[in-house]
Amino acid sequence: MGWNVVDMLCCIVSCYVYGWMALFGIYEADGKENRFAIVGDVIFFIIFTITIIVNFITDYTPQGETQPVRNLEKIAKRYLRGNFMYDFVAWFPFHWLLDMSYKTGNHRRNTIFLIKIIRLRKVSSIFNVSFFMEEIKRMCYSHLAKLIAQDKRIGENQDIDRNNIEFLMKVGYGLKTMKLAIIIFNISYFVGILWLIFCDFTTDPMQENGDKNFV
Repeated sequence: MGWNVVDMLCCIVSCYVYGWMALFGIYEADGKENRFAIVGDVIFFIIFTITIIVNFITDYTPQGETQPVRNLEKIAKRYLRGNFMYDFVAWFPFHWLLDMSYKTGNHRRNTIFLIKIIRLRKVSSIFNVSFFMEEIKRMCYSHLAKLIAQDKRIGENQDIDRNNIEFLMKVGYGLKTMKLAIIIFNISYFVGILWLIFCDFTTDPMQENGDKNFV
């Protein structure tokens, strides 16, 4: 559970970082390495390498069953048939094999970093409002059950029921609003990145006096 949280946080952050790197690359215009990009890339590579290894050895519970599967062969086959290809494509360091420097005119190969944004597929799972609401309801009912166990009169108090319903409605609206804000932000961010990349591809880098004319 703990590593899943780390992995999910890194998936979120890496999507924004690699989107930025797809536009600006890992080299400055003068040929120097961008330390922020290099260090960030290495950190993400290590973390997602560990994630792939963990996925090959982490047990799972089949739907409708209560006992987890701990057979490593079955775990590996399930992972290979499931999310392995997505994880592998996003993990493989294609950019380590390519020249992406400005000096050689290959900086537009930076767009290969867009492949790593495929992790948005995994990140989208945390925006499930219904899942969060079910968890919040479960916690509220569990807390209420403990209070009732201490004082039976609480179970007959309708004001508490109304307050719980109002609380859950407010939380639900809050989560939906937050989800909408996140979706709008993500669309704006990645559409902006793609638009700037398009602009870069449709300009003449050899244009004199630094003028950039769109084709």
